[in-house]
Amino acid sequence: MPMYDYECSQGHRTEHFLPKFAERVQCGEDGCPLEGEHRPAFWYSSQVPRFAQSFSPVVIHRDASGNVRFPGAADAPVPQGFKKVELSTMHDIRKFENEMNKRDNVKSEKFREARGKFLDGQLAANRKAVDEIAAGGSWQGTDGRGNIIERKGISPRGMKILDQLRAASKHKQEQGRAGARPEFFVEAFTNNASNREDHRDASTNWNRVRK
Repeated sequence: MPMYDYECSQGHRTEHFLPKFAERVQCGEDGCPLEGEHRPAFWYSSQVPRFAQSFSPVVIHRDASGNVRFPGAADAPVPQGFKKVELSTMHDIRKFENEMNKRDNVKSEKFREARGKFLDGQLAANRKAVDEIAAGGSWQGTDGRGNIIERKGISPRGMKILDQLRAASKHKQEQGRAGARPEFFVEAFTNNASNREDHRDASTNWNRVRK
């Protein structure tokens, strides 16, 4: 379960293990009833006043149609037709993440619908062909030596297997086609020492255990 850092207006800095990210949680430090606001692990610094911005803005390039590009550097040239946008607060970053997830979810849903229509059409064509064979139509098969021969109809054993496959197919269709939900996030503001992959630690000297 991921661990997230929070700080309330009284200056209490707490860590909470949560099944799902929350922007604010009850502090609970020494019975404190206030809500703490999420702070990334790199937020705290003795060089800046508490609650002041202590991270560089996340930079994106956006055009009039809402298309977004992610520059390799904050000072990268802005493409023609785009403008530079700086996400300088946690609210801006979470709002942008929600926007991207909603947009990606619409695209994913359209793709699933188009793919579903194609598969339904293909399934209907396959069923029609099998029904014709079951009614005595001919089809090409192989003999024991691998030679291609013409056969007709379907054996009783084949019909039994076919009925089982059709029942399974019908059951799957009734359940519907599940699709993965997009999960876009700005990694530096979501991953921390509790959920960061181990293979990244060696190259970045990431401390999984806070000292």
